[in-house]
Amino acid sequence: MADAGLKLRTLRDRGAIELVSDRVFVDPPIADADGPYFEYATTWSGGFVQLDGTGSYDPNGGAITEYEWDLDLSVDSDYDGDPVNDVDATGPTPFELFPVGQTEISLIVTSEYGLTIEPDTAIVDVDYIHVEIDIKPGRYPNTINPRSRGAVPVAFLTTADFDAATIDPATITLYGEDFDGDLVKQRGKKNPVPMANLEDVDGDGDLDLIVHLDTQKLMDYELEDTCELGALTYDGFVVFGTDTIRIVPKK
Repeated sequence: MADAGLKLRTLRDRGAIELVSDRVFVDPPIADADGPYFEYATTWSGGFVQLDGTGSYDPNGGAITEYEWDLDLSVDSDYDGDPVNDVDATGPTPFELFPVGQTEISLIVTSEYGLTIEPDTAIVDVDYIHVEIDIKPGRYPNTINPRSRGAVPVAFLTTADFDAATIDPATITLYGEDFDGDLVKQRGKKNPVPMANLEDVDGDGDLDLIVHLDTQKLMDYELEDTCELGALTYDGFVVFGTDTIRIVPKK
């Protein structure tokens, strides 16, 4: 095979292989899964992460021809009894959906000479943007009358790490619920908009987002001592925060 002979001569000239008698020794490729990766969730269940295996290389100067990713070393996706040998994605830079939390992944690469080696591993971390919320700002305990036909004010606080103005108030909802609900009261009849405004609720000089939740719609859910709220930013990332409540009188 002329091509194979040419490759071997090229590798020998580069000093990448050693000829001993009639045996040829070629170094295996090096896999690089990059990482650790971190992305904010875009749904309650998870978010997409761009993986990057382009740092992998063949020390012999050859090309990497196969990239095989196992996207969760704790899950046996091919049901062969071994959770660490799955091929869940291929290619150098797959764009994949991961669940909220930390996931260990691996990458195996194959060179143009058909060689491979042990996988390289990395951690993928997906999380919500955790924010501070204050139900009924300035009051404690945060009592809610389930018979009220009014609204419950809730402040999403701006901090050094987060700007509450980036939240889309139309998407505010309870944990796990759809982001296209109508938990926030509306104002205006012809073109209704959420009852929301920016003001400095906690007196720290930053503008916070305050919204008014429909009490009756809030009471449609089985709330007890804690209210877990979420929303999407205008960029599509999930924010999440909690505060204590007290339902008086009990439903």
